[in-house]
Amino acid sequence: MMATDDGANLSRATHGSDGMGDIPTMPQHGGGMPAHSMTGMAPVWVLVPVMLLVTVSYGFAVMRLLRRGDDWPVARMVAFAAGVLTLSLALLPPLGDAMGFTDRILQHLLMAMLAPLAFAMSAPITLALRALPRAGRRRILHVLHSRVAHVWPCR
Repeated sequence: MMATDDGANLSRATHGSDGMGDIPTMPQHGGGMPAHSMTGMAPVWVLVPVMLLVTVSYGFAVMRLLRRGDDWPVARMVAFAAGVLTLSLALLPPLGDAMGFTDRILQHLLMAMLAPLAFAMSAPITLALRALPRAGRRRILHVLHSRVAHVWPCR
């Protein structure tokens, strides 16, 4: 008896000719299951404009500070660029289309550990609070001081 491709039959077993008995098998690609390419994530044509929009917004905020005569540390700009590059490397091809275990683990490490650290070091909330006009700062502070933000495990 062979396992089928529908994913619901993961508990079925194959009887090999080696006499090992029941060995659970994972479904194989090709039948009813799609390939594991960016499963559950937005397609590339959505990710690229979003990353560009975030990068341009950060750049405009930095330029606004600099035009006003305020300083913004170069290290924070480098950290933001590193975050964008790391996230792009993880989500866009060829690593974004990775099917191997090692590639997938590398992708998760980049997205879950390195990119968030780089973005946190770039201090985007601090930049927004310094660059936005008073009404924008009030909105951000309202969200940051809300009950949801106080319950959020960031403190």
